[in-house]
Amino acid sequence: RYSILPAMDINGCFALSIKEGLFDGEDFLSFVVHKLPRTEDWPGPRSVLVLDNCATHHSQALREI
Repeated sequence: RYSILPAMDINGCFALSIKEGLFDGEDFLSFVVHKLPRTEDWPGPRSVLVLDNCATHHSQALREI
């Protein structure tokens, strides 16, 4: 079983991580830090990050980035 974590914008997928098993909070934080480009000021492209209510999206470490 594999999990896929994509990052998409209006032009399509620009970052992707695939791993065997499930992503945890540490995996997600690593993806954000190492694979996502820095966000831009509003209203620039990639200025909004949309997350669902998954517990891994609520870590204190992620909030501090």
